[in-house]
Amino acid sequence: MTLDLMREYIVFAKHLNFSHAARELNLTQSTLSKHIAALEKELGFPVVTRGRELQFTAQGKAFLESAQKVVHLYDAELAVLRESFMANEEPVRLHEGIARWSDFLDGLDGMPITFAEMRAGESVVDALEANRMDIGLNFDTSIDSAMRASFAQRNIGVEPTAPVPMGILLSHESALADRTSLSRNDLKGRTFIIPDGAFFDENSAFTEMLFGSDLDLQFALVPISGSLANIDYLHPGDKLFFYEREVLQALCERRSDLMVFETLDGHPLEAPTALFYRRDAENPRISQFIGSAREYFQSR
Repeated sequence: MTLDLMREYIVFAKHLNFSHAARELNLTQSTLSKHIAALEKELGFPVVTRGRELQFTAQGKAFLESAQKVVHLYDAELAVLRESFMANEEPVRLHEGIARWSDFLDGLDGMPITFAEMRAGESVVDALEANRMDIGLNFDTSIDSAMRASFAQRNIGVEPTAPVPMGILLSHESALADRTSLSRNDLKGRTFIIPDGAFFDENSAFTEMLFGSDLDLQFALVPISGSLANIDYLHPGDKLFFYEREVLQALCERRSDLMVFETLDGHPLEAPTALFYRRDAENPRISQFIGSAREYFQSR
């Protein structure tokens, strides 16, 4: 999906009228109508109901909010980049996941930032060590003592951030599907899916640390083509998948054969996250960013 298409949708949403929006966009009405239809086809749901008067669908309103955030973030980042390049300042290259904290980024007082693109099968630490990224975001795998020692040896700093709401996905054919809630005992001896072999050891150790080694959890590699971009094609069978709640909820809305548990023993499922960075990085703005992030998350 292009930014131009998102911008057209935002203008269309402002008018909720093809003729008026087309005039502002300097397009023909039929062209704009085709673009919105193409957008709906790509999204997989209608954004408006068509009749004598156009009205937003619930999904259309939700996507409008997301589109505005994406366009705003892009425009803000581009403006800062232009300013930094004009001032010959080196921007801080961030993991794309950090974009979720837009209020924090907006408060950085003009610090030049840009977002680095992850490569398939590449971990955050890999990207840091290859100098393709300055600050990464990932689950806080430093809760595992062996991983913590490895990071220290590789001169990788870890700064805790905020926990992420998580969920446990399962198929309706699972033996746990008839439960109204999950307990730790329900997980004993269960097999969890790891979707990417590059992170098998890291993710399995992290999951076991979160739930407890006494549960004798098992782990199985179930590759998803194109990584999580194609999560719709995941078929858990009798296995479980532990991942970010928002992603799993959206998947269950599209798939009637799946369900997600959001609590364990009555407590919300969460996973700690952290910022990862090179302690020996030359760009002084990296340590400034980490310091600002520390203040931000300690105050929340």
